[in-house]
Amino acid sequence: RGSSKRQIFLVVLIVTILYILLLGQQGTARDVVLNSGLAYIATGSQGGLRIVDVRDPAEPMEIGFYDTPGSARKITLVGSHAFIADGKAGMRILDITDPIAPVALGSILVPGETVDVAVAGSYAYLASENGGVSIVDVSDRSDPLLVSTIATPGRANGVAIMQVFMAPEGIVPGSQDFTQQAKLQATYVYVADGPQGITVIDATVPINPMLIGSYNTSGNALDIEMTSYIGFLADGRAGVRILDLRNPTEPAQIVVYDTPGYAYKVKLVDNLLYVADGDGGYLALNVSNLAAPEEVERYPDQHDVFGIDVSGGYVYLAAGDNGVRVIDNGSQASPYEVGVYSTPGDASFEQIVSGAAAILTRRYGEIQPKVGATILAIIFDFVLFLTLLIFWLAVFAQFVLPVRRWNERWLAAKRVLAYFVGRRGPAIFIENGKIHSRLFEKERVYPGVAILDTASAAVFRTEHSFTRAVGPGIVFTNRKEVPAGVIDLHRQLRKLGPLPGEDPFEPRRGDEGEEEYDFRQTRRYETSGLTRDG
Repeated sequence: RGSSKRQIFLVVLIVTILYILLLGQQGTARDVVLNSGLAYIATGSQGGLRIVDVRDPAEPMEIGFYDTPGSARKITLVGSHAFIADGKAGMRILDITDPIAPVALGSILVPGETVDVAVAGSYAYLASENGGVSIVDVSDRSDPLLVSTIATPGRANGVAIMQVFMAPEGIVPGSQDFTQQAKLQATYVYVADGPQGITVIDATVPINPMLIGSYNTSGNALDIEMTSYIGFLADGRAGVRILDLRNPTEPAQIVVYDTPGYAYKVKLVDNLLYVADGDGGYLALNVSNLAAPEEVERYPDQHDVFGIDVSGGYVYLAAGDNGVRVIDNGSQASPYEVGVYSTPGDASFEQIVSGAAAILTRRYGEIQPKVGATILAIIFDFVLFLTLLIFWLAVFAQFVLPVRRWNERWLAAKRVLAYFVGRRGPAIFIENGKIHSRLFEKERVYPGVAILDTASAAVFRTEHSFTRAVGPGIVFTNRKEVPAGVIDLHRQLRKLGPLPGEDPFEPRRGDEGEEEYDFRQTRRYETSGLTRDG
């Protein structure tokens, strides 16, 4: 029994691998951004942008989507527009005025694979793996124009913008007068540059960006969040770094906080820094004291967390193949999950294997709907494939048989199909007048097949009567029809009568046994002669 379970599990594993490699497409939640009760979710290559109503966090409901041509990785919202980092397809701009039906406005291809986008004023700044940073004029959303591209020493994963404004003396920053009279003095682009840490670009002149500073870290810089002159860096396995960026040419570290997992993304809300920590779930750090961040909240999600946003007392986690998890963090001491949005597409390989294990151990309650649907799809595809394979074998295997007429081909195909469903009749080979078959083969009652070589003939019968005599070739037997007798058609010579030099009338000799004497006496009644062919 245990061996059977292992065999079933192995079959499921092999079929799953083939399915994932050949047919499977996973919707992977890579980023989530909240705005006005709606969650905007980047779901990779399967599904693009998904818009989900989360006003009832326990029952997230998808209301709109836009299937981007690339692999949606990050989302930036600016007013009624969504800027999507779409992998190899570059950047796409959508009008989300009607979230039920987003409308594509413009797009642009840039070097590398676009993984993040930040927007400031009339420009979008694109971080592209192996492509550096591209600056794009988006003043006309329907016709974005590439202004410049600058290579970075690392692997550009994330980007943040700091703009420096100057206003006449006496005007208070943040006031309406400041907004009206302040002039842009400088634009700095801070790049989470993978293994190279942070790279700083002076983009004050968009057509001529320049590398002006860097800070190398021990981790893998993936995302950066900024406020004033402070930077918060998600540095992979090295955790989170807080940086002093007042001097863009010489960024300086204030402190590093080693998170339990793999820091993918950071989100600053007031004095709380939320960290999407990969296999460590998420955690929140109180950074009111920059030099001594304090952990105040942690949720050890069982799924990898790649993106995070916070709204209305809930934390939204982009958990890859496991969709978006909604966490109630009203009590920071014990956050708990209240809702789940399952991304479109198939379950991942890991999910399917876990689901198969749950089925084998009858833990049906642990199977997620998407996992169950994917397993059913795999089973359906496997059965369909097997059916087509059997039909193919049934149609083409008979070409190795000595059949010529179409009705014979159909009879051969029917018997191949019957074999696969366990309703086959006897399969018999008759050679030189002798029957070759497996033990109990003639006891099978369903229609079967018999092949006779060129030296054999046979008579067939059913339970109550003889049916036919056949010669060499193939015979498609009917239900309960079996050979009654066989004949060897080889050319043969047989002598009748007394043997040469034998006297059949001689009395019994002393050295002659009784059986030998009787056999000699029978030959005395035979007429000498020859027979041929039996």
